[in-house]
Amino acid sequence: TYSWDDKYFAEFNIGHNGAENFSPKHRYGTFPAFGVGWVVSSEKFWKPLSNIVSFLKIRYTDGRIGNSNVSDRRFMYLDQISANGDYGYILGPNGTKYGGYETINNAVDLRWEEAHKQDLGIDLKMFNDDLSIVFDLFKEHRTNILLKRENSIPSFIGYNTASPYGNIGVIDNKGFDGTIEYNKRLNKDWLISVRGNITFNNDKWIKGDLPSQKYPWMEQKGRNILAKTGYIATGLFTQAQIDDMTRWESLSESDRAITPKPFATQFGEVKAGDIQYKDLNNDGKIDAYDKAYICRGDVPQFVYGFGFSLQWKELSIGMMFQGVQNAERLLSGSSIQPFCGGGGSGNLYGNISDRWTETNPNQNAF
Repeated sequence: TYSWDDKYFAEFNIGHNGAENFSPKHRYGTFPAFGVGWVVSSEKFWKPLSNIVSFLKIRYTDGRIGNSNVSDRRFMYLDQISANGDYGYILGPNGTKYGGYETINNAVDLRWEEAHKQDLGIDLKMFNDDLSIVFDLFKEHRTNILLKRENSIPSFIGYNTASPYGNIGVIDNKGFDGTIEYNKRLNKDWLISVRGNITFNNDKWIKGDLPSQKYPWMEQKGRNILAKTGYIATGLFTQAQIDDMTRWESLSESDRAITPKPFATQFGEVKAGDIQYKDLNNDGKIDAYDKAYICRGDVPQFVYGFGFSLQWKELSIGMMFQGVQNAERLLSGSSIQPFCGGGGSGNLYGNISDRWTETNPNQNAF
């Protein structure tokens, strides 16, 4: 680290790390980083503004870090083999069976996963240091991400149990983080403080384990990391719709060709009150091609907070609020799904009564 005249700052560091998960030729990774800072308010030309802005610092950091860990493997460059009585061979006229071994994890020659991180920040104090602001813009580019190849390797390759890992993932993330605080002493007895903070991040897949998909709504590229797929519900079936489908199915093949189909063929037998799903590719049936990305996952895109405190002599009172935005979680369990399995055995939510029945065919029931 280096500081000159409390105005200009510089820092450099470097790590050289080894990991047991990689073969000797890829075992070590080198990860440098640097940072620079400039206290603008210490410059002579800033003196006329110092009564308004008492402190201004601009800083920038840029560096790389590495990751070698996965949740379920060690020594990934070595095959893991286990004795298995179901495997082996039969030899000789008596059909003697000899035991065999199973490869439970295949060796893969991997290397370090890397993240290139950048941050541009500003520190600001104004009005006799009563108001302080800290604001950062950040950006991260992760490459060689260690992912299980569960989707990109076909089953006929022959991996019997666990799919191998690969350095195949690329993810970008960028956003900002800000904090503002105002402290004002009204007199010798009273002090008021107000503060707030906000963080925003926008992460997305650049490349993942999924190969290119047939339709754009199935593409992983450009989606956030925890995005989940599912079918899109458009409402509940009415008996009239099912009757229309029954009449359509009774038509001759030539008449069907000129008569619009009432709705796409769903999963199994459909009855009034069942969920109707959207036919995204308009092929007349609901299947895996109608799955789309419908959920961000439970890591919020925004995290924010605000609050205040009021102090009189040695007595103070304060309130803080915190919130998140753009986060989704799939709720489950017997109290959420009261007619599934052991549903109804615990405390139930009030929306249990908001349900479809033959006597109350509410098409918007929960």
